[in-house]
Amino acid sequence: MWAAVREKPSRRCVRATSPTASTSKPTPRRPRTNKLFEPRGGPVVNADGVSGIAEWPEGFFIGVSLWSYLEHEARPKEALAATRRVVRKDGIVLVKVPNFACWNRALLGSKWSGFRNPDHVQYFTPATLGRLARDCGFAVKFRLYGRIPLNDNMYAILRPV
Repeated sequence: MWAAVREKPSRRCVRATSPTASTSKPTPRRPRTNKLFEPRGGPVVNADGVSGIAEWPEGFFIGVSLWSYLEHEARPKEALAATRRVVRKDGIVLVKVPNFACWNRALLGSKWSGFRNPDHVQYFTPATLGRLARDCGFAVKFRLYGRIPLNDNMYAILRPV
């Protein structure tokens, strides 16, 4: 899920995108879902990630959560570059993805819990996620517990540079 928050806590703008590798055009808004979010200041729109992010103006969000999202995205570099565009210069992006460099993957091989075919289309190590983030204009800080090889997931904090 790709979700973001505006500066004022009482006026949240949430954008949820379908966690698929689809590149189809955005679907119409779901009225039932919007009944919950629009009175609180933001719509919910289902779209592929890159197209959905592109609809927001530059520097619109103070924070974005890419929790369990990038591994589902067919175009992770485009999605992260688009995310960089919509995050304020003093903003933050939180990322959680499966850690392909973890010892469990090495020990369990194809039985590793991070392999989820067909919905996981990307796999990252701390090095590859860090390189991707830097290429998209972010400084990267990994949480200590989020990149150790004992953890099946890794957690990163990205800040625009």
